[in-house]
Amino acid sequence: MTHRSEPGLTGILKHKIADVIHKRARETPFENVAEDGHDDPDELTACLFDKRGEWTVPQRSWGNPEAMLEQHRFWKAFAQCFEGLSPKLSTAFSLREFSGLSIEALCETLNISPSNCSVILYRSRLALKTCLESNWQDQPARRNP
Repeated sequence: MTHRSEPGLTGILKHKIADVIHKRARETPFENVAEDGHDDPDELTACLFDKRGEWTVPQRSWGNPEAMLEQHRFWKAFAQCFEGLSPKLSTAFSLREFSGLSIEALCETLNISPSNCSVILYRSRLALKTCLESNWQDQPARRNP
């Protein structure tokens, strides 16, 4: 007699039960969280808030979430545009703008003339500007009503 896997519905049911058990083990309801030794939710609330409903411990500022989202969108678009540059343009741009190399050091590193360096930097900036204008500034989320 050969060993077979669980028959149809019994096997499915067995796996579903195992999934539920694993899910319950990963998730803990708020009521069961014993933070700072407080098992009772009312006791936990009293520990976190004063009688006026204010936080007992000042909360960290979240800054400006909208500005942070816009900054994230910018850097995501920038990374895509930067990846589209040729190796020569991306190397020159990153050495100059990110690493802060002087024009002289950049020319020496890339073994190019100062006039060629200026052209390469101009082309890299122009390509990034053009790409960002179409991939970041035209996004609907950025438009003001």
